[in-house]
Amino acid sequence: MNPKSITMGQLYGEVHKTTAEWTEGVLAMLIREDAQDMSPKKKWTVFDGPVDAVWIENLNTVLDDNKKLCLTSGEIIALTPHQTMMFEVEDLAVASPATVSRCGMIYMEPGDIGVKPLILTALQKLPDDIRSQYSSALEKLYDDYFEKTIGFLRSSLKEVIPTSNVNLTQSHINLMECLMKPWYPITDELEERTDPPGELSSHLESFFIFGLIWSVGGTTDLTGRTKFDAFLRSLLVLNKSSVDIPLEGTCYDYRYDSETKTWSLWLDLSIPVSLKTRVTAKEFANVIVPTVDTKRYTYLLDLLVKNGKQVLCTGPTGTGKSVIIKEKIINNMPSRYQTLILSFSAQTSANQTQDIIDGKIDKRRKGVFGPPPGKKLIIFVDDVNMPKKERYGAQPPIELLRQWLDHRGWYDRKALQAGNPPFKEIIDVQFVCAMGPPGGGRNPITARFTRHFNLISFTQLQTETLQHIFSTILSNFLEPFADAVKAICSPLVQATVEVYNTCTNVLLPTPARAHYTFNLRDLAKVFQGLCCANKGNITSPSLLLQLWVHECSRVFSDRLIDDNDRGWFQNLLKKITNEKVGLKWDDVMGGISRLIFADFMDRHAEPDNRV
Repeated sequence: MNPKSITMGQLYGEVHKTTAEWTEGVLAMLIREDAQDMSPKKKWTVFDGPVDAVWIENLNTVLDDNKKLCLTSGEIIALTPHQTMMFEVEDLAVASPATVSRCGMIYMEPGDIGVKPLILTALQKLPDDIRSQYSSALEKLYDDYFEKTIGFLRSSLKEVIPTSNVNLTQSHINLMECLMKPWYPITDELEERTDPPGELSSHLESFFIFGLIWSVGGTTDLTGRTKFDAFLRSLLVLNKSSVDIPLEGTCYDYRYDSETKTWSLWLDLSIPVSLKTRVTAKEFANVIVPTVDTKRYTYLLDLLVKNGKQVLCTGPTGTGKSVIIKEKIINNMPSRYQTLILSFSAQTSANQTQDIIDGKIDKRRKGVFGPPPGKKLIIFVDDVNMPKKERYGAQPPIELLRQWLDHRGWYDRKALQAGNPPFKEIIDVQFVCAMGPPGGGRNPITARFTRHFNLISFTQLQTETLQHIFSTILSNFLEPFADAVKAICSPLVQATVEVYNTCTNVLLPTPARAHYTFNLRDLAKVFQGLCCANKGNITSPSLLLQLWVHECSRVFSDRLIDDNDRGWFQNLLKKITNEKVGLKWDDVMGGISRLIFADFMDRHAEPDNRV
């Protein structure tokens, strides 16, 4: 059991504050049940969760020579010689000296084992015919590439969130399993079956490299991807590989097509994209423009989710994690999948999380719960790292989810009243999670949780991608407008992206200006404001430009706290208007600039020149 997935009262038992009735605790019931069993079989009570100086101090009399559990109700349960307590923890950073002195310690160093046993075990689990034909070839590929790329990641690249070597290895094994699934023997577990294109041997190395890109190379940031691409290409040359990834762009821009046995672009941005419906300000947040990022992330989500793998998407705010995941799991999954969406906050508790999930599952048979027969439940947990850390660092909602990931269930709290704590096994459920990098209210989460997931890192969108997205949206909105207005669509998008990039690079947060943080949502707000325009009112490029200046000022300038910064921003708009849009600021704005920048102009402050 995970002691941090429930409250202290639910763990040991408690007296109800209103009725003064005693409610049993899960641990007390389990220990009493084992103590009453007089058989010589060994009984293990395993606490698989973080220790702290709160809950574990109540076990001091259990762990010392007394070997007795003393409950608040006055009951004392003596342990038999056949009972043993075991604690499986990540670290002892907040364990009390009393606990450390009472327990024997076994420290396991991950580096002593390495990843080779995990790889060999995975190869042994392959179907018989695939194992007999390809296990030696796969083992050679792991020897040639895997540890070298992990070593490069650890020495030269920066990860969005920390990972372990075992986690990266398991992620690659998962991807390889998903890619090779069409060649597996037909069984009831295969939900969708397509005829495999050709012999697996002709695809094996390309599958391996593709899996390497999105496991070991999929956890780094945008700068790291460029470095990983160069290292991987040099490794392919060194090993005289037959994998031929095109030289233009990076390896992240391509996917392996098993039908044609070639590496093809995810999406050619040079081909114009037309949206199915007209963009409006109301539906602005739900608009998805196909880009390289949406294509590859959607493909990876589809590949992993349909094969029952857990997925964790991480990246900066505004990179489209939630939108892409929701679009995939809600609108683009077969009918046998059901969806439950949870959004964690700082105040989310483990009990609330358990109650919401329990409300979506039904009883299958005794002790086993799940969605309706024939269905699978995808639980999307947004902002999974938002729950506030307790005094000693634990996050109970995450520990509850980890209990399911490790043991496929949790204890039924409602059954405590009946004096019987049945373990609820929960089947046909899988998790897709999203989180931003730690900071700004988001907390680092335990590696014991993230190790269960295939990590997909959403990187900051490049300038070309941003221009592609917002040019598509704005040109769609301006379709019924006059031709002269539509003509400045592209320059206006370039100007907005430059304003955003300049503000991000120059207006950096400081202790006095901690709120000077800009993300892609701010950029989107400018275009959402433009999409509120009325065709009858915007009849010339000058009027659209005036609206653009107003929206930029409301999004960016209203956040600035002194005249120097506001003056600098006004000069930035003037400069970009003259250079990018091709219209003169004074001709377009005239006296209207006093209405927009009245607070600054009334002070007659002298702006600084940081552009």
